[in-house]
Amino acid sequence: MAFVPGGRCCVLGFHSAQAGIQDPAGVSVWTWGTFIPHNPDNGFTNPFAPFGDDTMVLSHEIDETYNDPFVQVGGTRVSPWVDGSVSFAQANLETGDVIEGMAAADVVYNVNLPVGGGYTYTVQNVANLEWFTRNPFNGGIYSFPNQGTLSHAPHPVGCTLGPPCWNYGQGSAGFFFGPPF
Repeated sequence: MAFVPGGRCCVLGFHSAQAGIQDPAGVSVWTWGTFIPHNPDNGFTNPFAPFGDDTMVLSHEIDETYNDPFVQVGGTRVSPWVDGSVSFAQANLETGDVIEGMAAADVVYNVNLPVGGGYTYTVQNVANLEWFTRNPFNGGIYSFPNQGTLSHAPHPVGCTLGPPCWNYGQGSAGFFFGPPF
């Protein structure tokens, strides 16, 4: 976990790309993410729960690294959209940001591995490329691994390019039409 300048809390994960270390003409793409166990028997409580439980942040960052590795140098530009908490709009292929601010039931996806006493890992649902391109896979699949987190929704009646207007998927993430884009 990292703190942002000024001591504000917290950055739980990050991904980026930079010039290669051994070969400056190459590119080094990297990510990091926190691991906070969610097992109540470990004597540690995740202050961000359910966001950030065990592999959730890492799954978010790995998916974004794969889809938008050069986010810090302009990123992969897509049509403007608003995140699930409706707190910011952006126009890059940040697949985890779309969903991270939604209700916990939309954000988290539990993966139970019964091997060695069993453990339930938490991963984050992410938006598929089809959500960003507004071209639904199989008629309406916009998210993974929970295919119901985002759904195909028609453009709202009466929405124009004049005043801001949101085209929502299931949950609160949506496409943005209007200023500042």
